[in-house]
Amino acid sequence: ADDKGAEAAPAGGEEKLGTFKGVFLPCLQNILGVILFLRLCWITGQAGALGATGIVLICATSTFLTALSLSAVATNGKVEAGGPYFVISRNLGPEVGTAVGLLFYLGTTIAASMYVLGAVEALYDGFAGATRSADFPLRSVLTALAMMALLAAIVHVGVKQVNAAASVFLSIVLLSVFCLIMGILLFAGDAYSGELGGADRDFFDNVKPNFEEDDGVQWDFRSLLAIFYPSVTGIMAGSNRSGVLATPSKSIPLGTLAAIALTTFLYVVVVWLYGLVVAHDVLIEEKLVVALVAWPSPIIVKLGIIMSCVGAALQSLTGAPRLLAAIASDGALPVLSAFAPPSDAPKQKPAAPPPAEERLEGESGVQLLPKVSSGSRLSSLLTQFQKPDGADVEAPPPPPPPEPPRTASPRSRGGSHPASPRFSTALGRSSAASASSVDAGWPALALTWFVASIPCLAGALN
Repeated sequence: ADDKGAEAAPAGGEEKLGTFKGVFLPCLQNILGVILFLRLCWITGQAGALGATGIVLICATSTFLTALSLSAVATNGKVEAGGPYFVISRNLGPEVGTAVGLLFYLGTTIAASMYVLGAVEALYDGFAGATRSADFPLRSVLTALAMMALLAAIVHVGVKQVNAAASVFLSIVLLSVFCLIMGILLFAGDAYSGELGGADRDFFDNVKPNFEEDDGVQWDFRSLLAIFYPSVTGIMAGSNRSGVLATPSKSIPLGTLAAIALTTFLYVVVVWLYGLVVAHDVLIEEKLVVALVAWPSPIIVKLGIIMSCVGAALQSLTGAPRLLAAIASDGALPVLSAFAPPSDAPKQKPAAPPPAEERLEGESGVQLLPKVSSGSRLSSLLTQFQKPDGADVEAPPPPPPPEPPRTASPRSRGGSHPASPRFSTALGRSSAASASSVDAGWPALALTWFVASIPCLAGALN
């Protein structure tokens, strides 16, 4: 049932998400964003099909290796709320985890700004007929702020409503991808032209790189790589939801790697189809070329562009507040205590420490003391050790009383001395449990909305 995305109901009555709905769809929606529709064909015109394929594969290799590392950790331990932050903080210490986690939080939040700005640009360029320029008029700023507030309201309602809205957005996106692929195939066979003409069809015109100046900037391979790279960074959308997954150790690897494989395949297909068929000048000048040639109508792809951006922004706004709440719940940075999960959230009790002999076995990897469960076993064990003349060996002194349970807060462990996996996992249940299966709360969401709204005031997507 987990592979099909079915929701499981644990003992606590809370609904958990499976691999499909909890990881694969969020990652797929976060990766298929604004770059695919608004910039990939332009990158193909600049770098050529060969160069654009190299850019896609370099970026995909980077995220693939990252996903493998995340999968290795997720399959060897329990992943609580916070996803990547939980993994880092429980292995390198909360201080290092907090520093890296805050950077990751800012990156996820600013990504929401990029997607919203892309949606606004696609809205006015595709439907209002506005001319694309470096200026960002006031109406676009107000539209971006209103869209950001609407998405934040959906996230505040709950994860179920986010999944319902995300499913609608993703369905439109996948339909638009199908339409743009069918349109370019029919355009190549001269069976459909859309809003392009016969002169716009030029086979093998974009195989090799042909870098040109655009908007006053002379582009090269490295700059195009920097533009495309954000389109593959949505792989953490599923791990950010680790607190609401039924089996994170299974869902995170499968869902993340499957989303990377599918999106990489789609990117390469789009690069070669448009690079081999459409003329070079069209790819450079027409930023919405995928909509101009879409079959049966450009409106479907234009709507899909907007929905892809909105859906990716929704996933970013869903994961960022939970990440901030997980960081705040550990208490490594007291100034973030106001963004911890609500106090009325169900909290799990810290796991009881194992007996002394099991702790020795867990920390050293070797069982040093026998596990004696009863007096009869102790007697039988002692009778095996006798003197040659048959006299019993003097009974050894009683073992010392077990050590009191060691209670260590996350702040007491430095990043330079990582704890053992068993002990760190038990510690993580107490520090991050409050954010593991509940909403992050309105303070974290409000801060995320505020930070994401700032770039909307700064300028356009460029």
